[in-house]
Amino acid sequence: GIGVGSNSKIPCYNPRDLLIRHRTFCEDIKHLRITKEWIPTVLEPLIPWARHYRGSIVREKGKIIDRGIFEQRGGKIVVSEIPIAYSYEQYVEKLNEMKDTTIVDTSKKPKEAKRTKKLLKSHTHESYHLNANGDDRCRFELREFSRAVTHKNLKLQCTICTSMMTVFDDKGKLVHYDGPEELLMHYSEVMIDTRETLRLGLVAKATEKYEELSLKLQFVEEVIADPTLVAGRKDAELLPWMEERGYPKTFLKMPLRSITDKLRKKTIALQELEAENLEHYSNIHAEDLWLEQLTRFEEEYAKMYEQ
Repeated sequence: GIGVGSNSKIPCYNPRDLLIRHRTFCEDIKHLRITKEWIPTVLEPLIPWARHYRGSIVREKGKIIDRGIFEQRGGKIVVSEIPIAYSYEQYVEKLNEMKDTTIVDTSKKPKEAKRTKKLLKSHTHESYHLNANGDDRCRFELREFSRAVTHKNLKLQCTICTSMMTVFDDKGKLVHYDGPEELLMHYSEVMIDTRETLRLGLVAKATEKYEELSLKLQFVEEVIADPTLVAGRKDAELLPWMEERGYPKTFLKMPLRSITDKLRKKTIALQELEAENLEHYSNIHAEDLWLEQLTRFEEEYAKMYEQ
């Protein structure tokens, strides 16, 4: 729960699946901007996911079923993967419950007295690290299991709920979502709005920086042409001249010997860079800016997890 009487449970999803959703939404927004028609692309429903998980998570009859992995070897059952809903300790507890469970042995002939026996005679278990990243693995060995050896009977099958998503939205209001697709749609709408706000902010910042560099270039060129404009003069004498040309007082902090042709060329290069930024952010749309950020995220994600 989240402290206000509402339960919330959000499974993990593959980041690449989420990237596909976000990119598709951006393309739909582009189509809307051009055609004035909102025609959302239909995608396959999202399936929960866990890194390095070897079990199966599938959609069956409207439900999402998670199954671990087991195999039978020489009279014993070896479990090598438990459902993602269980921790190692939780599955050990389930096995202990099986050991304490007594069932009726129906294998005898009807005339003979029915006997009772344990559902599970014994089990051994271990937990270990798979690699240097600390990814956990577990292994269980079960002996003399008295029911049909199935995922369900071995407690290796469970349903993953995706309709208990209650989160705070961008306005701080508690909102319930019926599934990941609905939550992602709202998130995408908010992201488009915030990317437009960010884009406008970047345009304003680039404009301000470009104008500042233009003034700096003008100041540098004037001083290079006539160093006596500032050489040997006190700040109080220079202020009227600075104000007349719109130069900020910070320009007075530049040492005279640093005002050279090298500084002029450097200022021109910076000005050209800001001009490119200004043109770029002025001519793109919110969805383009988000797509750029998604691409950078994907590149960093691949470096961290897929190399």
